[in-house]
Amino acid sequence: MSTLQDNTILDIKDITHIYGSNKNRFKALSNINISIRKKESVAIMGHSGSGKSTLLTIMSGLMRPTSGTILFENRDVYNMSERELAYHRNENIGFVFQNYYLDPMFTALENVMMPLFVKSDLTAIKRAQKAKQMLEKVGLESRLNHKPSELSGGECQRVAIARALVMEPQVIFADEPTGNLDSKNGAIVTELLLNEVKEGKTLVMVTHNIVQARKCNRMVLLSDGRLV
Repeated sequence: MSTLQDNTILDIKDITHIYGSNKNRFKALSNINISIRKKESVAIMGHSGSGKSTLLTIMSGLMRPTSGTILFENRDVYNMSERELAYHRNENIGFVFQNYYLDPMFTALENVMMPLFVKSDLTAIKRAQKAKQMLEKVGLESRLNHKPSELSGGECQRVAIARALVMEPQVIFADEPTGNLDSKNGAIVTELLLNEVKEGKTLVMVTHNIVQARKCNRMVLLSDGRLV
């Protein structure tokens, strides 16, 4: 019989983060403790400046905290070597940003293919096939050869989701993924992310949208860098 501990994929322990130094010090996070289970969807909420994006960035292995520990399947993320940490982010983590961060010179297909270049065992044909499958999954099979300037905001975000999913990560981190979208496209993007949870992935999403947050298994509220 599995226990709650067995089912935990992320343990956030005593995370504190301070920006700046001396008189310009700003404590963005203070003693944050959260456990996140496999196949769980968690919405992180709070007003602007509450520390939501800082917490998400630290949890995903993109920024080292001032103090505290992030355990991914009981392994300390920030005790990994730089090479191990890069491998962890490539293999286990998918990140969806509010502003898409698509390369404007590349097509949707090429943007989704980019993470796959770290896999030396994949041929160019297999990379293209895998990227195409992901774009089909998010409903963009007819937009493969369109560049970001030829896509709507909702379509750009779906390309970004396909790119985050193409390495088949265990955990998806989404930072205000619907913040630049209208309500219709926001609902589409939220549903795409929640469908990944049904398929076995874990979702941690920062959002201001209470309607979308309530669709998650759990809501976490931050206020001035502390859990409420």
